[in-house]
Amino acid sequence: MKRLNVFAILIFVVGALFFSCKKNNRLEEYEAIKLLGIQNSRLNQAVNEYDIKNPDFFESKVDLASIFVLSNDFEKAFEYLRRAEVLEPKSVSREYLCNYYGLKASILLKNKNYEESLGCCRKATAMKKTGEKYSFLEGQILFAMGNKEDSLKAFKKGFSEANDSASAEDKKIYAMLLAEKGEYEDSVVLLESLFEDGEYFYGLGQLASTVYEKKGMLFESILYAYIDYEYASCFFQIDEQQFLKNLQLVKVKYDGKPEEKEVKKASELIESSLKNNFKFSELLESDSSICRYVKIKNKILSKNNETDNLESILLLKKSFEKFPSYHYLVAESVKNQSVDLIPTECFETILGISSRNKYSDYARIEIGKNLGLDEEESKKILVFSEVKRIVEKATLANVNDAMGSICNLFSLPDNKYVFFAEEYLKGKLQDETILNVLLDKYSSATGKVRERLDYVLNQ
Repeated sequence: MKRLNVFAILIFVVGALFFSCKKNNRLEEYEAIKLLGIQNSRLNQAVNEYDIKNPDFFESKVDLASIFVLSNDFEKAFEYLRRAEVLEPKSVSREYLCNYYGLKASILLKNKNYEESLGCCRKATAMKKTGEKYSFLEGQILFAMGNKEDSLKAFKKGFSEANDSASAEDKKIYAMLLAEKGEYEDSVVLLESLFEDGEYFYGLGQLASTVYEKKGMLFESILYAYIDYEYASCFFQIDEQQFLKNLQLVKVKYDGKPEEKEVKKASELIESSLKNNFKFSELLESDSSICRYVKIKNKILSKNNETDNLESILLLKKSFEKFPSYHYLVAESVKNQSVDLIPTECFETILGISSRNKYSDYARIEIGKNLGLDEEESKKILVFSEVKRIVEKATLANVNDAMGSICNLFSLPDNKYVFFAEEYLKGKLQDETILNVLLDKYSSATGKVRERLDYVLNQ
C-alpha cells in the first residue's frame, strides 16, 4: 500500500513537471513570436494572431489588454482581462499575472472603482521583483481616494524601488504631496526634472513657483510663475496687464528687503519681454532654461539677426517643445537670418500641438504662402496630425463639422496635405461612421471637393 502511494506521488510529480515544461515551452515560443513581431513592426498583429490560435493562453490576453489600454480602448482591454481571468490559475508566468492585476487596477481606477482597484493593485505590489512598479499606481489610487498620507508612502516606496518606471503624472502628484509636507527640496527636484524633460503641464509653473517661494528663492519663483503665463497665453485670452500688476505688487512686497535684488532682476527680465522694450542680457551657461528662454525670446522678437540666436533657441527644445510660442520663435529666428530655409516643421508642429492656439493662423498662413495660396485659402490647410485627429474623433457628435473641415481642405489646389488626407481617408473606409459621413458629404458636394471625395470613395 505504501509503495502504491509512493508510485502515485511520483506519477503526480512527473505529470506536474511535464505540464510545467510544456507550459514553459509555450511561453518561450510566444515570447519568440513577440520578438519577431517587434522586429517586423507588427507586434499587435502577431499577439492577436497567436491569441486566436491559442484561446487557452493567459499571457497573450494580458498583452492584448495592455495594447488596448495604450490606445485608450479600456472597454476592449477589460474584455481581454475577463477572458484571462478564467485561465488565471493555469498561468505559470508570475510577471504576466502581476501585469494582469496591475492592468485591472488601472482600468478600475479610471472607472473610479477605487476599493476594488486598490485590492487588485496590492495583489500586484505583493509580488516581489515584479510588482514594485505598481507602487506608483497604488499611490495614484490612494490620492484619488483622498488618502494623502498613505499615497505619499506608496510613492516614496515606488521612487526608492522603481524610479525609472515613474510617469509624469506620478512625479506631478508626488511633488505636490512632498510640497504639502514641507519637503521642498525633493519636491523642486521633481518639478525641475518634469520641466527639463519636456513633460510640462499647465500649473507646473505655479506649483514650482510656490515651492521656490517657500524655499526663499524669489528669482526662480517669479520665473516659474511667468512660464505658466507664457504657456496659458498660447491657448487663452490672458490679461497681460493684470500679470504685470501682480509683478509690481511682488516688487513692492520685497522693497527694502534682502530679496529685493533678485525680485527686481527677475521682474525686469520679464517686463522687458511683455512690454516689448527688449532689454538684452548676456546669455550665460549658468542661466536656468527659463531665464535663457526669456533672454533669447527678447532678441528674436526684436528682429535681432545674430547668427547664434537660432542655435541658442534650439538648445531649449526639450524643455519647451509643448509651447506653441517656442516653435513660433524658432521660425522667426530662421526668418530673421534671411537664410534659404522655410521652417515648415515649426508651422506644422504649432498645429500639431493644437488646431486653435495663438499661433495657429500664423502657421497656416505661412504654410499657405509657401504653397502659393492667399490668406483665406491658407486658413483651410490641415496638416497631417490634424487630419489624423479629426478622423480619430469621427465617432463623436461633431463628426459632420469635423469632416466639413476636411472638405474645406479638399477645395484647395493640389498639395501634399490634400493628397495625405485623401489616402488617409481611403484607409479608414471600413469604419461605418466615417463611410456614412463621407457618402453624405459626397451627395451634396460640387466641383473639386466632389472630385476628391469620389476618388476617396470609389477609386
